[in-house]
Amino acid sequence: MSIFSWLLFAAAAAAPTPAATAPAALDALDFDNGTLLVHDSGSYGSDVASWSAWRLSDGSPQGWCSPQNSPNGGSFEWQLEGT
Repeated sequence: MSIFSWLLFAAAAAAPTPAATAPAALDALDFDNGTLLVHDSGSYGSDVASWSAWRLSDGSPQGWCSPQNSPNGGSFEWQLEGT
């Protein structure tokens, strides 16, 4: 084995192996992933309107807000798709 071949072999052996790519993060609360909103304690909005609890799971940038004059004690219950 020539010195050139040996150096080439050594460089290849020492080269870092590419890291395995991590799986894409799963948004467990997204309706697209099978989540169902079973119960919420109330919202500023109603049904699927802005500020309703439904907005926490629909993938939109809009969020939830507690009912007017009820800032504390909000709760939510989701049924998550088994993965």
